[in-house]
Amino acid sequence: MSRWYRFISRIGAPRVISVLGGLYIGIAVVLAVFPLMTSAGLAEVVGRFAMVGVPGTALLYGGYHVPKMDLHPDVYPRIVVWVFGGFGAMAAVVVMIEAIFPGGMDNPWFTVPLATALGSIAGFGMGLYQGRAFSRAREAEQRSDELRDERDLRDRIVETSPVGIVVVDADGQISSANRHAGEILGFSQETLSEFAYDEEAFEATASEGALPAEDIFREVVSTGESIYAVEQQITRADGEQIWLSVNGAPLPDPAGGTAGVIFAFEDITERKQLQEDLRQEHHLRERIFETSPVGVVVLTRDGEISFLNERAEQLAGRTQDELDDLPSESPLFGIVDEAGEPIPAEEMPFNRIVASGEPVFDADFRIARPDGERIWISVNGVPLFDRAEAIERVVLTFEDITQRRRYNDRLVTLNELSQNLTDAETEQAVSDLIIETARETLPFPLMAIALYDEEHGQLQYTAQTSAVSDLIDEESLFRSERGLSWQVFSEQSEIVYDDLPAQADVSASETALRSVMIFPVGEHGVFLSGATTADAFSDTDLSLARMLVANTRSALDRVAREQTVREQRDTLAERTAALERVQRINSTIRGITTELIQASTREEVVQAVCDRLADAEAYRFAWIGTHDTVTDDVTPEAWAGVKEGFLETATVTADGDADSDDPTGAAVRTRETRVENNLAADPPFESWEQTALDHGFQASIAVPLVYQDTLYGVLTLFADEPDVFNQMEETVLTELGETVGYALNALERKRALVSEQSVELEFELRSGNPPLFRFAAEHDGEFEFENIVQRADESPGIFFTIRGVPSEAVLAFGEESPEIEDLLLVSDREGEPLFETQLHDSAFFSALLDRGAMPQTLTATGDEGYAVIRVPPASNIRSFVEMFEAQYEDVELVGRREVDESIKTQQEFKAEFRSQLTERQDEILKTAYVSGFFESPRATTAQELAETLDVSQPTVSRHIRAGERKLLGILFDEE
Repeated sequence: MSRWYRFISRIGAPRVISVLGGLYIGIAVVLAVFPLMTSAGLAEVVGRFAMVGVPGTALLYGGYHVPKMDLHPDVYPRIVVWVFGGFGAMAAVVVMIEAIFPGGMDNPWFTVPLATALGSIAGFGMGLYQGRAFSRAREAEQRSDELRDERDLRDRIVETSPVGIVVVDADGQISSANRHAGEILGFSQETLSEFAYDEEAFEATASEGALPAEDIFREVVSTGESIYAVEQQITRADGEQIWLSVNGAPLPDPAGGTAGVIFAFEDITERKQLQEDLRQEHHLRERIFETSPVGVVVLTRDGEISFLNERAEQLAGRTQDELDDLPSESPLFGIVDEAGEPIPAEEMPFNRIVASGEPVFDADFRIARPDGERIWISVNGVPLFDRAEAIERVVLTFEDITQRRRYNDRLVTLNELSQNLTDAETEQAVSDLIIETARETLPFPLMAIALYDEEHGQLQYTAQTSAVSDLIDEESLFRSERGLSWQVFSEQSEIVYDDLPAQADVSASETALRSVMIFPVGEHGVFLSGATTADAFSDTDLSLARMLVANTRSALDRVAREQTVREQRDTLAERTAALERVQRINSTIRGITTELIQASTREEVVQAVCDRLADAEAYRFAWIGTHDTVTDDVTPEAWAGVKEGFLETATVTADGDADSDDPTGAAVRTRETRVENNLAADPPFESWEQTALDHGFQASIAVPLVYQDTLYGVLTLFADEPDVFNQMEETVLTELGETVGYALNALERKRALVSEQSVELEFELRSGNPPLFRFAAEHDGEFEFENIVQRADESPGIFFTIRGVPSEAVLAFGEESPEIEDLLLVSDREGEPLFETQLHDSAFFSALLDRGAMPQTLTATGDEGYAVIRVPPASNIRSFVEMFEAQYEDVELVGRREVDESIKTQQEFKAEFRSQLTERQDEILKTAYVSGFFESPRATTAQELAETLDVSQPTVSRHIRAGERKLLGILFDEE
């Protein structure tokens, strides 16, 4: 754009034109005024004014009216250019005329304005003409641009549209389709352009009541009217079937016909599925309402029933029409309180929901039905709000809880039973409570509990209803020892018969019962209930019965546990008392042990035992007797206690066939402790029992005083209470008997060691001789006992010689004989081999040694043998005779002699020993002792001693062994 155009545009082209027009009007006024001043004529003045003023007026009006013309603003400067072009052209003509014809113009002041005004008017006209042409061209160009933009926008809208769009020409051929149409149909845009609208590839199917796919196109083309929301089901290119919602509009042609149809469609498969789901859900909801076990009522805000299911009608006992006909003041469904009075209006569930806008849950009421029956219902209700959050409707549900209420009442009864059972302490009390509760909770005539009787091994009825005796006789299948009740108890499995006679394996002809239930009560017994009608038991009845049985079992378990605890407590108390008793006895025994250690005679021992035991609280009388093997009498030796007169009237014997075979005699015979814990328990009484009872004794124990199978006497204790001697006390007293036996044995051995006198007993053995005796006799040899040594393990080693028989034969016999162990050849001096062995019957020799006896001689030649032993002077000779008689079949005491055995003092022992030594032996032994030869380890050797004494080493060794042999000979009586 030129600077001139910019200048004119800045000032404004219309304003320039108007200013130019105003200028000409001013010039016209001036041209009119001057002639008047020169007395020119009016016509001339008007003519001049008109010829200049009219163009000026035209320019002034044109400049004002140009913006209002249908011109493009860009042409305004062009019009100004044309105006000034005309002005300039006429001015040039005037100048040219004046130049050609100088002075040719009469009045240049009039001619110039007139010529330029006319030129400006001519230019303005030409400018308007060209401006209109230019404006039309610019408008056509702008419209073309707008159409192009509109077409581009339409294409963008179609391409980005969320729905599929296809354009179908008048022949039904798809001319264009957007991308989304291809995505929905499963084809590319190019492929869709090759299809006709009714192409079989789509397999379009119309929904029920809608036009087929091909008819939609014809409908729009023929009517020229649009169609909306027509549902079509088609098959995509991938085989998937989808639902479309189709809108169609005709495309008009210039002739007013239809050039084609544009279709817009969207995939509504998901919406159709939701609709189907909603339809099915609605159908399901209707089915639920129809089959619901609860009543459902929908009420409007005004309380009118808009829906009522069949169960609600059943509960109310009225149809919906009958309920609608009820007076408005009547309570809904006949809801009443416990007394049958109507519920206040403000407490009705519907009114509470409407008033508060809050749901109501688990509100229990009673319904008075038209037939007079009253049932319990549980009511739940919720409000339904409209979009304004105002209550529109109320939904109420009603559930028949009559059975539940009755069940709960029974549960309350069972709960009370559980509390009451905690106070029951016996099986009978539990049984009575269970049957009493069963009458309240189970509506059946027969109920009974049978508990297992361990003593008789069968079920015994402990509680029952009065109808039991009428319905079950003594010989029926329920009362028999191995009937149905026993079967349930033994198998621990319940039996429920709805029709007893129909059971093939049950013979029920002897009872009027038809329905029977029998439940095991654990290890305790069974619970039985029955009715005279078939199918009498409901699930609730069975459930309550099982709970009742569970309570029964729990209570009986508790009773059994408590009984066990009581018994254990009693047992513990008894054991505690027994333990205390034993502790007191142990204290007494410790005192006895002390006195046994201090006692020096048998008399002191037995009397101390009796005194100590009689002083104990546990016993009333104690005595110790000795057994006479000839008469079998037990003679009292010591006694103490409060009933000493007992021994004056009682005769005790160990003869097993005698009438007076009391525990004392039995203990003598068996060497075992015997207990009689209740002397009065088994009349008629033997003589010894009667005597004991007469003296107030109730229990007795006899304890043998035994050591190493040797009986030293028997201790008998009496108590004035029965059942006082338990196992623990028996064990303690048995150990006491062994201790006393040991003490008496120790006294005998002590007397044997310190006594200067002894008794020598000689026995003749005629049969039943030991195997070595028989061996010597068979080989014409002579057996001679040499000595006996008691080893550290208390087993005796027997040393003997057999003359006249080779030692090899003796050793061979020892290996073959099962009665000889460890036969060894110790030495063989001058044809008298010395043997050492341990016999199977060596316990006999141990017993002799334990009782202080010392074998002196034991020889055998031929069929005869002799044995000589020495015993302490105060020993019971009879007991040693019995020991030999028990060991050998035919034995006789053929001699008894008292022997003096002097006791050497230490000085006498030394003098005798040194008197038997030679001077050389005495010198060598003393030197060896002083030099440490006998120390361990040795301080000097035999060689060193020999060098000191100036003798040979063998000489030293020979003299030392000779001295040791003489010392040991004196010590062990080898003279």
